[in-house]
Amino acid sequence: MVRRAPLHSRAPPPLRHLPYTPAVRTLLLVLAVALGGCATTKANPYATFAAAGASYASSLKEVLDVAERTGIDATSWRLLDNDTLTNTTPESYAELAAIDAQRAEVLQLLRHHADTLSRYFGALSQLAGTTAPGTMAEGLGAIHGAIDTAFTDTKAIGDLLRGNVVFPPAEAVEGTARVIIGKTVSQTLKKELEARAEAISVEIATHEAILAAVAQTIDHDLAISASVAERVFVLNPLLAEEPVANPTEWVEQRRALLEAELSMGEVRAARAAARALRESFEALTAGAPTKSATSKDAP
Repeated sequence: MVRRAPLHSRAPPPLRHLPYTPAVRTLLLVLAVALGGCATTKANPYATFAAAGASYASSLKEVLDVAERTGIDATSWRLLDNDTLTNTTPESYAELAAIDAQRAEVLQLLRHHADTLSRYFGALSQLAGTTAPGTMAEGLGAIHGAIDTAFTDTKAIGDLLRGNVVFPPAEAVEGTARVIIGKTVSQTLKKELEARAEAISVEIATHEAILAAVAQTIDHDLAISASVAERVFVLNPLLAEEPVANPTEWVEQRRALLEAELSMGEVRAARAAARALRESFEALTAGAPTKSATSKDAP
């Protein structure tokens, strides 16, 4: 067995800070403003909701990017740490690299799922904005076609997400409360909602459950990264007999380690946003004011 040189003697690359993105910092605020009066506004409330759904999908992509980078970094630190004890073999490297690939695949599915949900909400908004006279039959057919396609795509991806083993849902998503269709909803829209509103609520709930699992995994990943990185960048230079070679860099590395924990807030904010989106959708279909605008639930 060949003993490897310690990490601190191999000039490791600087620790990359995980930013708390502006889009994620404002995600819940945007949703609260967009959804707060969507059930009672005189304008098309479904158009307001569709815009919020599109904003959610866009912001979620940034959150998942952070989650993916965090997982890859944790694997890299684990590989470096293992390599201090013995030479890394191609098999041991491939085993950990496969985990990163599997995670990336599921996170990409979640991105696509958010996109198809956004498409569904957009088509639903168009349907809500029509008066459905006979002369609009061709236009309504196109809208219904868009709704059917978006729903089919959303359901197919949702089934894959609910069955994944990399980020298994941290909570059941089948027990979503029954969606009540309000009396003020038009007959054209009511028919669609009666057929699919409950299923769409489950799809949004899938985001909550998967993001909870992602948060748990990131928490574990950060613990691994922080433990190894703190030893390499902070403790080893500080405990060495000679003074710290570059005090300014040491301070920056220690700060970056502490700030890396913000990535947990990214995923928690996204999970809370998914919850707000689902609650608002359920309230909207019932024709009642949403509670997401004032809800301060912590995920």
